[in-house]
Amino acid sequence: MRGTPGRRLKWQLGVALLGGAAVLALPLAAVASNQGSTTVTLTSSENPAAYGDQIILTATVIPDTGTSIATGSVTFEDQGTSLGTVALGSTGQAALVETTLGAGTHAIEANYSGSAEYASSLSVALEQRVTVQGSTTALLPTVDPAPYGETLLFVVSLAPAAGSGVPTGSVSLSDRGSTVGTATLSGGIAAIVVSSLGAGSHSLTAAYAGDGNFSPSASSPVTETIDPASTATTLTISPTVATTGQQVTLTATVRSSTASPTGTVTFSAGGSSLGTANLSAGTATLCTCFAHAGGKEVSAAFAGHSDLS
Repeated sequence: MRGTPGRRLKWQLGVALLGGAAVLALPLAAVASNQGSTTVTLTSSENPAAYGDQIILTATVIPDTGTSIATGSVTFEDQGTSLGTVALGSTGQAALVETTLGAGTHAIEANYSGSAEYASSLSVALEQRVTVQGSTTALLPTVDPAPYGETLLFVVSLAPAAGSGVPTGSVSLSDRGSTVGTATLSGGIAAIVVSSLGAGSHSLTAAYAGDGNFSPSASSPVTETIDPASTATTLTISPTVATTGQQVTLTATVRSSTASPTGTVTFSAGGSSLGTANLSAGTATLCTCFAHAGGKEVSAAFAGHSDLS
């Protein structure tokens, strides 16, 4: 093409002036790739598997041509979330031991990283099904027998029926079908505090509600014996010296180390009843008078009941 030398140079170098800046466009030569293609297969040692069971995921990288073994690593992914990366072995395989897949269906893929010799590739998704694992519940009372009114601690332990994992959720404690306490599991253990058991023999059972990965379960019945709480009664008289016909106040106080006594107190003098009064906050009061002069032997007797003696 004819033109000035300057115009020929601009055409040959492909220079365009854009906004005062020179942009040089040079042809790029294509880079030839000598990487071979591969196919990745993925298998599971157990499908379906129960939650917590050991699953071995095995990826095999197979070159589409040639006889050499692929090198590099494989990343195992669960719907885009990495489960771990494992280097290929001498047979072109990588195996991942997995125990944490939650109950449900998982789309597992094996992603080969590639190498200098072979291009990266991705397996077809493997549908791995994980079922709910069974659970076992154990109940342990810390004090047996115990006096009425004492605060009791019951320990409930949860474990997988097989495999690994820690059950979560809540447990309840029942006395012949009536719930007496609940607690939340922490590390597979729950502590239930109970202070409402009456005197007598109780058949207690701990029940686990289950969670997304573990099924419900219940403990074997455990017998807890509650003895009636012992009490002590004291009597005060005011005034201690009175004239015939003068009002005298009799006050009985009933105490227990483990319970708050309730019920009635009977007041007597010389073996004859003077009357009864109800306990309120552990105290019962009776006002009376004596018609005859002389010393009187006055007593107070707490009637007791099935929980208090």
